[in-house]
Amino acid sequence: MIRSLLSGLSGIKSNQVSLDVIGNNIANINTPSFKGGRPSFTDTLSQTIRSGTAPSSNQGGLDPMQIGRGSSLGSINTVFTQGSMETTDNPTDLAIAGEGFFILRYGNQDFYTRDGSFDVDAQGTLVDPSTGYAVQGRMADSSGNILSSTPISDVALPIESLFPARATTSLSYAGNLDATSDLAVNSAFNVTDDGTMIDDGAGGGLDNGSVSATLTTAFATSGITLSDPTVTVDTTGQEWRIVDNDRTFYVENDGAGEMHIHTVAPEFTLAAQAGTTTDLDATTVSSELRDAFEQNGTPLSTNPTVTVNTAGERWTITDGIDVIKTYYIENDGSNGLTVYPEISQTGTYQTSVVVYDSLGDSHNVTITFARDSADSWRWVGELSDSGTNIISQTPVVANGMLTFKTDGTLDTGGHASINIQGAAGGGADLDNGADSIGIDLDLSQLVQYAGSFTPVPASRNGHSAGALESINFNETGTLIGTFTNGATQKLAQVVLADFYNPAGLTAVGENMYSVSMNSGSPLIGTAGTSIRASIVPGALEGSNVDLASEFTKMIVAQRGFEANSRLVATSDGILGELINLKR
Repeated sequence: MIRSLLSGLSGIKSNQVSLDVIGNNIANINTPSFKGGRPSFTDTLSQTIRSGTAPSSNQGGLDPMQIGRGSSLGSINTVFTQGSMETTDNPTDLAIAGEGFFILRYGNQDFYTRDGSFDVDAQGTLVDPSTGYAVQGRMADSSGNILSSTPISDVALPIESLFPARATTSLSYAGNLDATSDLAVNSAFNVTDDGTMIDDGAGGGLDNGSVSATLTTAFATSGITLSDPTVTVDTTGQEWRIVDNDRTFYVENDGAGEMHIHTVAPEFTLAAQAGTTTDLDATTVSSELRDAFEQNGTPLSTNPTVTVNTAGERWTITDGIDVIKTYYIENDGSNGLTVYPEISQTGTYQTSVVVYDSLGDSHNVTITFARDSADSWRWVGELSDSGTNIISQTPVVANGMLTFKTDGTLDTGGHASINIQGAAGGGADLDNGADSIGIDLDLSQLVQYAGSFTPVPASRNGHSAGALESINFNETGTLIGTFTNGATQKLAQVVLADFYNPAGLTAVGENMYSVSMNSGSPLIGTAGTSIRASIVPGALEGSNVDLASEFTKMIVAQRGFEANSRLVATSDGILGELINLKR
């Protein structure tokens, strides 16, 4: 009877342990990343009453005769199945989908957890808020590179440091140049000289002070409304200048019955020391006059075309690199020159992009495309800043020619360079102390089809300085920072640890584990590469406890406890009856 009493007692203890494990599982039903326990039981050493015997010629073999002594606890295993994902929208919350553990460090000791409810402390370190232990990973270098050779350390955010400025070094354009556009021409329109609309200056059409009504109509037909024009005539009587408020027009008699009217921009004056009548002849531009153009922000190309009128008092310069720029130059009578840049209106298109220098200052570069022939376009890039950080207002910083194949794809001219001179360069464009800007310009993605003009910057690097504005993680555990200058850069990458036997880890509380003799050493890696897992940002892994299963196990354990209690009570009753035999 003592054996049955002890067997019942062992059963009570075993089922009590089962209820303890079930109770712990249910208590942690809402604990992030909690892994449920599972008890296993074994029978105890049996008492052998008779050993088994082998069969003989006279009788068969006999089985051993044994009486069990009850049950005992064999093990309590941690079940590392995947828990459900619960979205939190907190950017520092991380969940592991797959294998592995986050690494937390306290002093020189590492702990391991699947609970990714992290936060950032006052020093910018990513920590477990319940313990303050630092999350481990690899920090990126200043260029955003994360190398596997980088030592594992605390993951820290550059909260107070500035993201350094970077000069633009590459720029690409993509889009369409309209194959049906007009060829680029100077903004001139022609009026037939029939003796009524316009004449040679002797009277009627243009004289020294009036514009005829028919000529006013011709202007209006071309989209130009004159309001208060004044007229001057040159000495030959073949060219007139009409000034209407802040607009200037040149009218030329071509000698073949046509009058050409050129729209020009407001003039600028070159001082007497900058050029005289000897600065221009029929074919060349002097270095002094070239320097004057440079200082005005309208540098000329190497070989501009120069023509001179018959009186030697007005010159026309057509810039060879930029078909939209023509300059009319007059001698002001005091050894100075007045320059009238002509405005182009047809066959040209402009697009602009912001680039950055080494100090993070932004500059506008305007690229003008002008159709030169059926399959070719000239282009010119100008620094078009309006601020005080440039010396000249519209210096030419790049130019080139594009040719297209018959199928509309680019043939030649797809690559060029934009060069903006800094303070250290001769003839500097910038006046803020920044280094020169050298930009590789890629135009190879441009096409020429019949359709709208759509060239836009496809890509561009470089940015101003900026402070950290926000962070987010990706599926590999890489921490990416977004800065106030719009730039994004990798800051760090969280590392994971895996074990050959995760169930062998020792639970130490706070959802953490430590290494045991049977877990094996940690295998360190990153999600998606050496660790078969991915990181789910803005989410937490829930408990893997199945409440329905736990209730079922609880009922079974309850019945087992009750049955073993009944066995103890029955054994006690029988022993009582045995004792009563003596009475």
